[in-house]
Amino acid sequence: MKLRLQDFDTFPAQVCLETGSDSFEIDYDGVFGIRRVVVDLDIQKSDDEYFCQAGISAVVTLECSRCLGQYETELSTSTDFIVSSKVTYEELRKEAEDDENYVFYQGEDQVVELYNIVRQAIILAVPMMPICSDNCRGLCPICGTNLNLHECNCHYEQINERWNGLKDLKNSLTKKR
Repeated sequence: MKLRLQDFDTFPAQVCLETGSDSFEIDYDGVFGIRRVVVDLDIQKSDDEYFCQAGISAVVTLECSRCLGQYETELSTSTDFIVSSKVTYEELRKEAEDDENYVFYQGEDQVVELYNIVRQAIILAVPMMPICSDNCRGLCPICGTNLNLHECNCHYEQINERWNGLKDLKNSLTKKR
């Protein structure tokens, strides 16, 4: 995913970049595919630096944390970064320390590769515990059946350990009778 800064005559500028699965890949646990990535960029110019705000949306295939099934969802996120030449960056870096994300272009072409910064933003947008739906029933803890697809005949009692003291009290009271 490349951005040519020479294509813009005036600033602020806006551009929409889109790519499909053939040119964008994310190697990250729990992400099994990516179908589409759209980046809406707002670009401001100040001297030799370009300040970019990117709205990113991606259609990805994730693995559900409850049922371990794969499902497709759209992730939306945003990121900010600064595009400059390495020379400009080194000159300005002497004056002030900052924690901005920088992307560099080289030479007169002013072509910037955005793949890594977009990839990182998408990875950060992946939920820690992705769930295919709010009513996902998950897997049976005894036999492993996907309860969204099939019922099982397993019987198990979910006991919250915090209530064990009351259970013991009840048992001791019934034994005294």
